[in-house]
This record gives sequence, C-alpha cells and structure tokens, in this order.
Amino acid sequence: MVIPVIMPKQGETVESCIIVEWKKKEGDRVEKDEIICQVETNKAIFEIIAPEKGILLKILFKEGEDVPVYTPIAIIGEPGESMDNLIPASHLDSSVPISPRARHLAEEKGVEISKILGTGPEGRIMAQDVLNFLSKPGAITPEEVTPGLAKSPLPVQVSLQTGPVSFYLGSQKEIPVQGIRKIIADKMFKSLQNSAQLTLNASAEVSTLLSLKEGWKKAASESDLSRISINDLVSYALIKTLPQFRTLNAHFLIDKIVEYDNIHLGIAVDTPRGLMVPVIHQAQLKSLVEISKETRRLKQ
Repeated sequence: MVIPVIMPKQGETVESCIIVEWKKKEGDRVEKDEIICQVETNKAIFEIIAPEKGILLKILFKEGEDVPVYTPIAIIGEPGESMDNLIPASHLDSSVPISPRARHLAEEKGVEISKILGTGPEGRIMAQDVLNFLSKPGAITPEEVTPGLAKSPLPVQVSLQTGPVSFYLGSQKEIPVQGIRKIIADKMFKSLQNSAQLTLNASAEVSTLLSLKEGWKKAASESDLSRISINDLVSYALIKTLPQFRTLNAHFLIDKIVEYDNIHLGIAVDTPRGLMVPVIHQAQLKSLVEISKETRRLKQ
C-alpha cells in the first residue's frame, strides 16, 4: 500500500515550508518514524519522519522548493505499486515547468497548467502567471505567443503589488529568496505600499569636493568642467559606488532578488507640470562630463 508523506502545518500562520535537505533518496528503504528530510519555516527548521516503513518510491519536490502545507512531498510503498492516484495531475506533466506555489494555486482554482503562459526562466509558470490567467481567462495561451517568447530570460515576473511589467536590458544576477529572508522581504514590501513615506536627511563633510569644483571653475571658465554642479558630482559618486554594493541596484520579484549590471540614473526635475524624473540610461558607461551634459539636457 502506497502512503504519501504530507508537508505538515508547523504553525497557525505557516502556509508553506522550504525543503532544506533530503536525508533519503529515491529507492532507499526507510523505517517508520525515520527522518527523511528537513524543512524550514519562517521561524525554524523541522524534521519530517516517515509515516510507515517501506521504499521511498518518489520524491515530489527538490531541495530549495517552497511547498504549500498539506501537500504530498514524497511517496512510500513497495516496488511495483502504482503511485498515480497520489501524484497531483499537474505534477505528472513534467513538460511544463511550474513553481510549487503556482502549482498549488492552479490546483486550488482548477486551472489547467497547459493553458497558462509561463513568464519565468525557461518558460516556468509562476504564481503571478496563474493570477493573470484567472483575471483574463483564455486571453493568453502558449499557442498564441510568438515562438521563443516564453523562454525569454528577461525578468518579466513582477510582484503582485507592482504595475506594468518592465524589461531591463543588460546582464543581471538572480538570487533566490527563501525562508526567513523571503518573509522579511514580503513584510517590508507590504509596509512600503501601505505606510506613509518620509525623507531622512544627513550631513556630510564635502569641503574637499567644493574646493575641487571651484578649482575647475577658475582654471577652465569656458570648458565643460566649469559647468559641473554639486549634483553632478554626487550622481557620479553614486554611479561609481553602486557596483560595489549591488543590492542597492536591484529589484525584489516575489521569490528572488535581481541585481542589475546596468545603472539607469533617475534625475528629479521640478517642472511647471510637477516633479518629473528623466533617466540617464547605462550611466555607468559615462564620464563625469558626460553625466553633467546629459543632466543639463534632460532638465531643458
């Protein structure tokens, strides 16, 4: 008799757990109450034990995957026994890559995953894709997409609270966000959307910077250096600093942090129509003089 190993609910507020490590592999014999894997919540790491003895016939989720509670994560039985009735139908379709959270949502809403367009890496279906499909049933299907679009490496997956999808050209680094770090990121993001924002001011000693600016102004009164402002110098310092602290030039996208190599610098400009923020694209490729020229042009 085949028996599923269920992801338990480890607290009143816990909706999913991350599989940290499998202590057993498929084909291993396990004894009742033997530890087969470790899972992590937003507070602690727990051990999952085998409900019965037998062979670990199937592992349904890999290490690092976020699995909703009460979901089968493995199957124990004897060789030759059928497991089909214990494996979710969406899980049997290995040709469609889908995140555990998206799979759970699709099953909960009764959505066929074959009809959903995945916008994640290699066409992976993310939770937001399922929500998009539910909001516009049948509007987007894999057959209607231009060939190759579903496997685009561009980061089109956005958080539920964000606006239109944006594309960021240039190389980037993706860092998975899991466990406690993801919980903190979610809470901070929600706080940003729901709480009033404020401005913090700090003072800095910039007498050397001012002396440098005045020296350029006196030595080259007719050159581009003489037109460099304090704002240009601060902008240039920021551009040179960001590559050393990459998380400052990054986005939080549901289950990962995407760090960008390109620096797109927004310059706040007060206009009769209100505050506008024109952008200097790929600012890391420009010199101080070029930054100064481009800033003046955008302010016109």
